[in-house]
Amino acid sequence: MSILWVIDTKCGTGACNGYLGSAYTRRKYDASKSSTVSPYRNTTDLQYPSGWLTGPVVKDTVSFAGDILFTGSSIEQQGLVNAADVSDAFAFMPLDGYLGLSWQQSVDVARSPMENLLPSLDAPIFTVWLDRKLNVCTGGDGGLVTYGAIDTTNCESEINYVTLSAEGCRQFPMEGFSIGSFTQRQKQDAISDTSSSWIGTPFRAMNEVVSQTGALFDYENEMYTVNCSTMMEQPDLEFTINGIKYIVPSKEYVVDIELGEGKAIFTAIFYNACERSGDGAVQELDVEEDGTENWKNT
Repeated sequence: MSILWVIDTKCGTGACNGYLGSAYTRRKYDASKSSTVSPYRNTTDLQYPSGWLTGPVVKDTVSFAGDILFTGSSIEQQGLVNAADVSDAFAFMPLDGYLGLSWQQSVDVARSPMENLLPSLDAPIFTVWLDRKLNVCTGGDGGLVTYGAIDTTNCESEINYVTLSAEGCRQFPMEGFSIGSFTQRQKQDAISDTSSSWIGTPFRAMNEVVSQTGALFDYENEMYTVNCSTMMEQPDLEFTINGIKYIVPSKEYVVDIELGEGKAIFTAIFYNACERSGDGAVQELDVEEDGTENWKNT
């Protein structure tokens, strides 16, 4: 989704406050202290694969932190969801809300923030780089979004383009996928989703990934795991996009989240729809959007 949502200061549930204790303190939105807020729509419900939230839609001025702040780039009367309640799935995440980066979709309740922001930037592009950060609560940045320019510090200089097959969710055609001795050469649509922590795959591909990695399903934690000792030895994931092969090494898709018993999680899950690539892949593939129908893979 491309919507912006924040947590209402009036929501005092455990999920809204978060279960991270002193490791992360939620910063909430207090509409009563804003002189520019206005009501827009009644309560709406948003459903993500990882959880849900509900709350009214309001309009307010949204400014961006970082270097862009000094250029005076703000969005007046930006629609956003003031979440009055969120599911427990968000309670364990060190976040204050979501900023959707895609174009407006039919399910969205307000115009996309990026559609409003792009015309005011130096160039109609933004670059997303996600660092490998197992626990962002320990401090440090989890990555960097560069608005209006290419991230020349974290991204490689070579930029490749691919035409989107659908705008809304940054959907693009992928010609092939391989892992170990398994290769699939079939054009399928995929999306790059920075709001997901998983690599979503079709059922057949998931079965092959499990077979190639020797992953076992952990019924207690409801995820696939492999032995921690194999983290650096598992086969690479290889994605072919617009004729170019992109490699994701096992250190990026096998993560030790301290489950114990020598287990590390395999950051892939089965999706019933089109292929979906999430943070597990984006950690290794920087992505840049140019405000048109082209994705840039760097």
